[in-house]
Amino acid sequence: MTMVHIRLRQCPHPYKIRYRDATGRQREEAGYATQNKATTRLTRSTRRRKGRSRLGNTEAQEIAETRFEDFAARYISNRKRGPDSNTIDQYERGLKTQINPRVGSRRIGTFTPGVIEDWLNGMELNKVGLAGQKNA
Repeated sequence: MTMVHIRLRQCPHPYKIRYRDATGRQREEAGYATQNKATTRLTRSTRRRKGRSRLGNTEAQEIAETRFEDFAARYISNRKRGPDSNTIDQYERGLKTQINPRVGSRRIGTFTPGVIEDWLNGMELNKVGLAGQKNA
């Protein structure tokens, strides 16, 4: 989000703003008499966009507060086109031995790239082979 034009005193035309809408397309709006009005519109648009998510806010909040082990168990059991029983067994073994001991009690909303990196480093320290890391 940027201001396109800074109006000098002698510049007769109004301010314009450029921003990306919800679909990701760049938009331009013109006709703002003052820089304050243009900035206000731009910040209002940004706040509105950041307040939304692809899921409803309550659903996203509910998922963010769910512990990973509960989320994974629910995900495996609610599959519409379910994997065969061998695949489910493999998933559950991986969860039980590699994933849940390290990050199972963690809430979904607290995952960061650093958490995943620490988890992978922990598997390497525990001498888990590359195949085991890949499956996990």
